[in-house]
Amino acid sequence: MHEGLMSESNNSRTEAEECLRKANSCDDNQDRSAWRVLAESWLLLAAINDIVESRKSIEANSEAAPTH
Repeated sequence: MHEGLMSESNNSRTEAEECLRKANSCDDNQDRSAWRVLAESWLLLAAINDIVESRKSIEANSEAAPTH
């Protein structure tokens, strides 16, 4: 398994959670919206890292599979 990317995904999700906490504590609507957009960006990055991890896993498994 590629621990680096999985860790990056988890770190990105943690950053998103922090952004959402900040958004929920804002009184200003514009600031709240900005924090939410930033949280969505972190979640998108996590999703991209998950996809990359899955593809690398699939490629590693297909390379290890016996050929007929």
